[in-house]
Amino acid sequence: MPIDPTMSADLRALFASQLLAVLATTSPTGPYTSLVAFVVSDDLRTLAIATARSTRKYKNMLVHRPVSLLIDNRTNRHSDFDAGLAVTVLGEASEAHGWNLDFAAVARIWRGGCIIRSAFLDRIAEAYTTNPGLSHLLLAPAFSAEVSQGQTDLRAIVGLTASHGIAA
Repeated sequence: MPIDPTMSADLRALFASQLLAVLATTSPTGPYTSLVAFVVSDDLRTLAIATARSTRKYKNMLVHRPVSLLIDNRTNRHSDFDAGLAVTVLGEASEAHGWNLDFAAVARIWRGGCIIRSAFLDRIAEAYTTNPGLSHLLLAPAFSAEVSQGQTDLRAIVGLTASHGIAA
């Protein structure tokens, strides 16, 4: 079903003005919320977030697929009652459940509104476009070579953090 053009314009303005959303997941002990960066596809039908697999929110999504995001422009002022705009997006976690995502397309979407440098996202999109079956970004030759080249420095950083009692 097409999105109403007026609503589409309001949604685009809201999404463009906000860097963060509140992600709600379900943990074994109850609800869990966290702030996440997000981006939305041009057609407003796909919303993407990024999180490390070691996070609680990712682990929650492995067990309970339904998630919701709250995106709003409220600033905790009286004027928010008249002019505030908030959207709750309901959906299901996909990557966590082995859905076939087009990672090149996801990288292109992120490039449009993400804090990660655009050139880096271009390289990610290129890696997945060149090899759509790529199971892990570090298996792409360009990324593998770069990590191998910086391995000595990476080991030094990990050793330094460990020597200062910082968990890696």
